[in-house]
Formats: sequence, C-alpha cells, structure tokens
Amino acid sequence: MKRRKLLNRPRNENPSPLGILYCVLTLILSCHRAFASPVEEFKALEDQLIQAHTAYQEAMDKLERDEKGDPKPGAALPPDPRPDILHKIDALADQTAGSEEGLEICTNAFVWSWNFDLDLDRLHGRFDRLVKHYPGADKLLEVLPEMPLVASKVGKPEQWTGSLHRLSEATKNDNVRLAAFYLLGQTLLQTGKAAEAKPAFEQVIQLGPESELAKTAKGYIYEIEHLQVGMTAPDFTLKTLDGKEVSLQSLRGKVVLLDFWASWCPSCVAEIAHLRGTVKKFADKPFQILSVSLDDTREEVDDLLKRIEFPALHSWDEKGAENPVGALYNVQELPTWYLIDAAGVIRARDPLGDKLDQSLDLIFGAFPKPEKKLATP
Repeated sequence: MKRRKLLNRPRNENPSPLGILYCVLTLILSCHRAFASPVEEFKALEDQLIQAHTAYQEAMDKLERDEKGDPKPGAALPPDPRPDILHKIDALADQTAGSEEGLEICTNAFVWSWNFDLDLDRLHGRFDRLVKHYPGADKLLEVLPEMPLVASKVGKPEQWTGSLHRLSEATKNDNVRLAAFYLLGQTLLQTGKAAEAKPAFEQVIQLGPESELAKTAKGYIYEIEHLQVGMTAPDFTLKTLDGKEVSLQSLRGKVVLLDFWASWCPSCVAEIAHLRGTVKKFADKPFQILSVSLDDTREEVDDLLKRIEFPALHSWDEKGAENPVGALYNVQELPTWYLIDAAGVIRARDPLGDKLDQSLDLIFGAFPKPEKKLATP
C-alpha cells in the first residue's frame, strides 16, 4: 500500500512561517470548538442559520419568475442548507434537554424552527420537548403567545391541542397553566370545537379572575354563546362615513360581509383587492360589504380610501378600537369577518381569501331558482 505524502510536500522541505501560523490557528479553533459550551455551540449554529437563510433568499430572489411569482419551469433551484443546520440544532437540543443551559437551547430551537421549518411533526416534536422537560419554566411564557401565529402559519391549529392539554396538566407554574388553558381555548375555537373551548376559557377565569387573559376569555365565552355559525347575528346601528344611519336589520334580504378592519393592518389592506374581485363576481346578487373601521382617527380611514378602491358601506366610530360594534362581535384581531345571510344568520367566520367566494357560491346556490313561465299561445 502506498503511503500518501502530507500535502505532497517533499520530506526535506521546511514549512513556511505562514504555514505554521495557519496550523496554529487551526489547532486553536479546533480546541475552542472542542471545549465550547453547548450554549456557545448553539449561538454558532444560530449565526450559521442566519447566514444560510440570507444567502438562500438572495439566491432565490435572482431566479426568473412567472406572472404568479413562482420560479419558471426548469429554473435551477439553489441548494437549501437550512434543514441540515436545523438538524444539528435539534441534536444539540436533545443532548441538553432537562439541563439548565438546555432550556435556552430548547426554547430557541422551537422559536427558530417556525421561521424556517413548517414540517408539522418536527414542530410538534420541538414544542413537546419543552413541555416534557420544562413545563414549569417561566421562559415558556415567551413562547406561548406565539402559538396562535405558529398554528395559523402551519394551517392546522387542531394539532396543537394535545400539546397544550399535556402542558396544562404537567405544569405547576400558575402563569404557564393560565396561558396554556387560554391558548387551548383559542385553538379549539379556531377548529370549530366551541363546546370544548368553553371549559378551557372558564379555567382561565378561575385561575386568574383579575388578569387580562380572563377579560379576553369572557369575550370568547360570549362569542361561543352568541356568535357561532347558525346563530342570528346581533343587530346594531351605526353611521356610514357620509352620515347616514344603517342597521344590520335594515340589510335583511342581502347577504352581508361584516368586515372589521383598520388601515394600519397589512392583512386587512391585502384583502381589499380580493374583495373588489368578489364584488364584481357577485354584482348581480344581493351582496353587500359593511366595513367597520377600528382606526383611531377618521383621517386614517379617509386617506386610505382615497388611495385604494374599496367597494363597501363604510363606517367609523370616534371610539376607534373601542367601537361598541367591535365589542358586540368580540373582535380580538384584524381582520375579523362575519358572513351573514339574507335572513340574518351567521354563515361563516373569517372566510378570508378564496373561502369567501366559496361560501357565497354555497349561499347563493341554495336560493331557489325562479320557475320558468310557460309561453302564452
């Protein structure tokens, strides 16, 4: 067997000073990595992830795209280094789970992952690791408020109910238990399980009767009891921007989209273009958008409506975010939509995007078709 020469250097050649310095630096860096703490190792992986994400996004931005914004067929997609780094972060989190330093690593492993990795099983695994090893940690209170965002981004909030159930039972931290029950109620409500959500919100009120979460939980219980699909929408009267009064009752006979929004809400503004298309599509149907702005000032509403066409009956109340109609419909986030049929019955909650057109197709398709009259001889 032939022996390989070290760097193909002749045996009698003396190493250069630069070569010696390179070897010393390499040895120092290797020793540093070998003796780095898990937290330091995690921070290094975080830096790698940020750099990899930036480079990947820049490479994706350079791709030629079609009219929809998708990469053109045949475009060579750049390799994505992020999954490999996330795998290393997961391995480090598993190694340190249960230790004091592992708390920061396991928490940040979950926080980082929902920005780059929407694989449902892996996301659950990262959150369940926190539930298993740190159910009583105050640091969970930094993570839990983001759960609705994660559930919404993934698109399957029902998958998180089991994790939140386990957390509410395992933790001995009253604040964590309060947050777990609150989020459990939210996720159950999002998935149409209002009957199961109500006891969770009642637990919130019992655990923290004076807390802000309890105040919000009472609003959700009101929503469960009065604002579910199939219930009659509560009536109200408000003034349109041109000073005329309009009530929900006065719009009976029309299908009404009750749209709570604000000019500072990007998601609200993004939906306006779709609403314009919906109004045109159903122009020959008894369909009306009733918009309730929760902006702080009338000027904010007027300014946006001057710039963007928004075909609707528009209203604004001087109480802004404290608009009593918003409270009547338990508006906790924007946009909030209620689709109300011609008889005043709630038919859908937050049918955003294409779901609105689908819901309207179902409603208008249910209307009886006019009978054909026989021609008179």
